[in-house]
Amino acid sequence: FWFAMVERDVQLIEAGQGAAVIRAAMPRWNTLLGDTFERQAREHLIRLVARGDLPDDMIVGRWWTHRPRQIEIDAVGLRRNSWALMAEAKWNDRFTRTDFNQLLRSRDALHQ
Repeated sequence: FWFAMVERDVQLIEAGQGAAVIRAAMPRWNTLLGDTFERQAREHLIRLVARGDLPDDMIVGRWWTHRPRQIEIDAVGLRRNSWALMAEAKWNDRFTRTDFNQLLRSRDALHQ
């Protein structure tokens, strides 16, 4: 948190411009939390594999590509070189129909 959010603006904060720094930093904050939340979701799936709640031969990771368009799937589970699980981790209050449709489009792109 310190290096990603505070250190670069510490002089501005100390000069009394904390409110402006917070407003300017919100995109970085959301990215930092989103990345952290996605990593925690993958680590949770890895724990489920270790505990036996998911198949012991499942490999958990993330997947992305830029061709033919940018697609990112926050958590995937592979078994015997095939897709067995895919998930979207959202740093948000809710998972919307739009989010679900995007996940389906990503899934469909995997099979092209």
